[in-house]
Amino acid sequence: MVSPGRRVLSVSEKAAALNVVRNRLHSIGLGDFVMALHSGHGRADVTGLQSVI
Repeated sequence: MVSPGRRVLSVSEKAAALNVVRNRLHSIGLGDFVMALHSGHGRADVTGLQSVI
């Protein structure tokens, strides 16, 4: 299901929309391939970077 060298970028102004995408990927077993980035206070925070790399 995952092809080497392929990437997908999901962008949204609303965190809820990205949470839906992340939850659906987790539900089909692709959670290990998700890296969530979000901007809280003008600076990007990386969540779960170690597990993705």
